[in-house]
Amino acid sequence: MTIDFLGIIVRVKGDYYAKNIEIFKSMQNISIYLIEKDRIILSLDCDDIKLLINRMKEIENLEGVIDIYPVFDLVNFFL
Repeated sequence: MTIDFLGIIVRVKGDYYAKNIEIFKSMQNISIYLIEKDRIILSLDCDDIKLLINRMKEIENLEGVIDIYPVFDLVNFFL
């Protein structure tokens, strides 16, 4: 399986919004794709599934994170 793109929709409590944006900016392999209301949409650039899982756990455990929703683009899933 090749993961060409992983998007992560992160819902954040208002009080932690700015703090978490700064944390995301400092994370390796993470780009902020879109910021709107209580959601921050991130893109994760990585081919290592273990790193993907660890990064998602790290994001999920940040203070103020309500929940996360991964969005996969599995273009080469069946190849």
